[in-house]
Amino acid sequence: MTYKFEKYSYFDEIDKLHKSTSRILIENHEDYGDHFTTEITNLNFDYLTEIVTALEKIISGDLQEYDFGNQVYIECKKSTSVIFELFDYWKIIAEVPTIELYELLRDWKDYLNKNPTIIIEPLNSKKYFDTAENKLLDYIFFDGVKYHQFTGNYEDWLSSSDFSILNNSYVKSRDKLIYLFKENLKVLSTFRYYSKEELELAALQYHLKVREENGIYYAFK
Repeated sequence: MTYKFEKYSYFDEIDKLHKSTSRILIENHEDYGDHFTTEITNLNFDYLTEIVTALEKIISGDLQEYDFGNQVYIECKKSTSVIFELFDYWKIIAEVPTIELYELLRDWKDYLNKNPTIIIEPLNSKKYFDTAENKLLDYIFFDGVKYHQFTGNYEDWLSSSDFSILNNSYVKSRDKLIYLFKENLKVLSTFRYYSKEELELAALQYHLKVREENGIYYAFK
C-alpha cells in the first residue's frame, strides 16, 4: 500500500474561519472502496491509538483477531485484513496484508501527533465569554461541523446526521478534548464473541436477519 499525508488549508464558510487539517492520499484508493480513506481519516486520535496497539498485538501473535469500522468494516487477523462494504450487503471490497494496514495507521497516528489541526482565525477573537457574567469560559463545544459557545443545555445540536461527522464531536476543556462518541460500530457476527446458535437467538429476539459470507454469519437489520 502506497500513501502519503499532506496539510490542507481551507476557509470554513460555516464558521468563517481559516483552517488547516491533514488528509490521506492513497495510491489506487479506489481498490479499497469509496469509504475506506474517509474511515481512516475520521478516526479520532484516541481510538486510532487503540487500533494501532491492537494491530501490534495481532502481528506479534498476542491477539488472534480484531475488528473496527463505521463506514466500512475491517476484520483483522495476523496475515490478512478483510475490508467489507457495509452499505452494499457486506460485500468484500479488498483483502490487504495486516502489516500494510498497520503501517498505514501507525504512520497516520504519528503524522497527526506532529501535525495537529490548526485554526488560523480563532472564533470571536480567541475568546469565549459568558455574556451574562462577562467572564472567560475555559471550554467549548464542537459538534463535528462547527463550534458553539457554551451557554447552557443544548437540544437538536447536531449539524449532521452522518455518523462519520458527528463521531468527531467533542467538548474542549482547556487543552483536553473529550469526545462524545468513543466506541465505533460493533458488528454482530461469528467472527468473534458469538457462536452461530447465539447469533440466531439474538436475531430472533431483536428481529434481525442472518446471512452467511465466506463461512462467517452476520446479523443485520
